[in-house]
Amino acid sequence: MSELLDKALLSELKDIMEESFPDLLDSYITESDKQYQELRTSWSEKDIEQLGRQAHTLKGSCSNMGASSMAEMCSELERGAKNNILDGMEEVMQELSTLHFAVLDEIKELRLNC
Repeated sequence: MSELLDKALLSELKDIMEESFPDLLDSYITESDKQYQELRTSWSEKDIEQLGRQAHTLKGSCSNMGASSMAEMCSELERGAKNNILDGMEEVMQELSTLHFAVLDEIKELRLNC
């Protein structure tokens, strides 16, 4: 597992959740992907209000699973949407996309090892 995920946090979650930990991983895989796709749609449609909401929701999911770099990208998008400034955010969206799929791959790998 790389630095994309907070190993200590995931270890703690595994200890707390015990047999339910795989369910948590499954939920993250499904829900974060749905949230990401909704965020992409909001971006494509230039729906700034919805973009801000989706970025906030995804940020929370990422934070809960220890994906802090991804949460930071969501936070940048959220701030941009709140301030109605999306100029220059293309790079943030590209980085978020890269991180999203990398984090999903790591969570899926972790899930296989449960």
